[in-house]
Amino acid sequence: MNYPLSQPAARCRRAFTLPELLVVIGIIGVLASLTVGGVAKVKGRAQRAECLSNLRQLMIAWLKHPGENDDRLVLNYRPHSGTNNPPPLPWVQGDYHYTYDSVTNSEFLTDPKLAAFASTIPNPRVYRCPAVRHDVQGIPLTRSFGLNQYMGAGSRSETDPAYATFARLPDVANPAGIFTFLELNPHTICTSMARVPMDTNAADGYFHMPSFLHGGRAVMAFADGHVDAYGIRDKDTLRTYRVDWLPDHHFTMTNADVLAIRDLTTYQK
Repeated sequence: MNYPLSQPAARCRRAFTLPELLVVIGIIGVLASLTVGGVAKVKGRAQRAECLSNLRQLMIAWLKHPGENDDRLVLNYRPHSGTNNPPPLPWVQGDYHYTYDSVTNSEFLTDPKLAAFASTIPNPRVYRCPAVRHDVQGIPLTRSFGLNQYMGAGSRSETDPAYATFARLPDVANPAGIFTFLELNPHTICTSMARVPMDTNAADGYFHMPSFLHGGRAVMAFADGHVDAYGIRDKDTLRTYRVDWLPDHHFTMTNADVLAIRDLTTYQK
């Protein structure tokens, strides 16, 4: 009869050598980076999809207004003067960079006494791109979009008289080629407008820069109702800032994004 050995046969066990351990660590690092990169891409696509959805809701409200108001476009700009502004109201309240409320006070978006879109879009999240992580004076930014300066131009819109302004929907001769809403750089957004300098004789002008949070792109809507993405063309537009909010945002008229967006803003009379 055979009996098992009192001591099991020794099995061959060998620890990793240092080079092997480094290879394994390297492989784990590569896999981790691929996973993190994949998650970041998925998150970026989801944020862009939500931003486009928000923009479509703004366009629905924008197109609804002339349908209920004899083709008149919603007012684009008038500085807020209190809590009981008489109609007609701008789509949202906004003001220049000396008034922080204009981009931090959600009531300027959702109060029916202040904003024409408030009843149609009561959710303040619709007005902001989910990719934005930006505070002004420690308060989160409430809005990411500006409306073409020449659309529904109100008092102090400062449009160039040589170029067409659009008061009614039929005024837009080429609605597929004229933008309405543009996603703006959080450092330059202020009034309800997206301001684009049109005077080619000027050395520079105020420009509400497009955002570049979607892989160097900003979402953009047009007067015929379609939405698209605008790709940044000039590296100067991609500049970052250390301040919450720019008191001055002059850009040269040679900036490629100024020139490109000018062609989508309006046309000479």
